[in-house]
Amino acid sequence: MIHYRNDAHSYEELLDYLRRELRASKDMVIGSDGAPAIAHAVTSVFPDSIHLFCVRHVRNNIERHLMKLQLSKDEHRDLLEYLFDAPESLIQSETEHEFNQRVDGLRDAWHSIADTNEQRLSDSSDFFAWFTRYQVDTFRHHLIGSVRLQAGYLDHHGSPPLFYNNDIEAFNHVLKNDARWELQSLSRIIDIIDNQITMQKK
Repeated sequence: MIHYRNDAHSYEELLDYLRRELRASKDMVIGSDGAPAIAHAVTSVFPDSIHLFCVRHVRNNIERHLMKLQLSKDEHRDLLEYLFDAPESLIQSETEHEFNQRVDGLRDAWHSIADTNEQRLSDSSDFFAWFTRYQVDTFRHHLIGSVRLQAGYLDHHGSPPLFYNNDIEAFNHVLKNDARWELQSLSRIIDIIDNQITMQKK
């Protein structure tokens, strides 16, 4: 199914088609970049599913926000390490209790940074308030270790790796390039996809 609109209704049509064709159960695992339109459609069509968000997309969003705060390189790095990179980072939380404790730790880490930059940072620069408002639920329901464990998203060691949708994004980019980033007819899109499949088989 090919669609030309990037809105919740289009994604709902796509997911509903897949649900009917695959006779998919409602409690399935879905991965995406976490775009609001996709998230809304998944909730509508598969309300009991586990919806994993791509870590790269979420991280990029957080990094863009951190850049606005004009933090030092060390402060910037330390916050990202606490959120994503450390073995005991927020994203690796495997229980709700562990997650809540690490959110409290993030609050303390941010307050320490804010206290040392009191003259430079205004109230509107409160990273923890922004994170609590826009990112905590994303982490809790779509990113952390306990969600990936529940989804059965495991590597060969039985550990829940971070979810990325890079491969899907890469093919999407190739498709757009071949289409010259312009609206194309359905027959032309099918030809492009067929050509890409043929090239990958060689």
